[in-house]
Amino acid sequence: MLSAGASRRFKGNKLLQKVVINGRTTSLIRLLVEKLCSISEIDEVIIVIGHEAERVVEELSNLRVQLVYNKDYLTKGMSSSIKIGLSKALEHADIVLIHPGDVPFISRDTVSMCIRKALELREKLNEFILIARYNDRRGHPVIISSRNLLEEALCIDEETLGLKGFIARNSNKVLYCETKDIGVLFDVDTPEDLVKAEEVFNLKWMH
Repeated sequence: MLSAGASRRFKGNKLLQKVVINGRTTSLIRLLVEKLCSISEIDEVIIVIGHEAERVVEELSNLRVQLVYNKDYLTKGMSSSIKIGLSKALEHADIVLIHPGDVPFISRDTVSMCIRKALELREKLNEFILIARYNDRRGHPVIISSRNLLEEALCIDEETLGLKGFIARNSNKVLYCETKDIGVLFDVDTPEDLVKAEEVFNLKWMH
């Protein structure tokens, strides 16, 4: 999970913004992390942090996650966070799910469905990239299977369009998990996005 960004279009750390959903107040980052931690097929949740790292660590202090710090989050972009997260995951895994922290409204069931599909595909294919899709639009998460592909992803950088460029170079290996969940597309970049989320996801943003 990628959570290092500086939230330049948001006053304060957007991932620490509070919302009330189903009668419970929580931060955006905790909302997403709790979903990931509750999925039995996920062996380990690794969170790449950077901006306001101490506050993020405190927010997630009682959750069973691995936190890794990206010291280059301001200068080397999201690609550096992906590479740091993958390096940590590759110590134990050969199939990895990548998800940005600012796409918090994806449902737990959608993530679980994508993982189950990936595990089924793994029985038939040596390597693939599985991407969640809503109404023919690519979203998140992205699941990469096979150490070969994961090691190739360790070479991405912003100059070659990062993860997007990696996916384009391996377009023949891309498959999709079709969903009915607009949460796979809905990222939070600005305060206006959270205002819109109040209506779309039936929540209340604590301004």
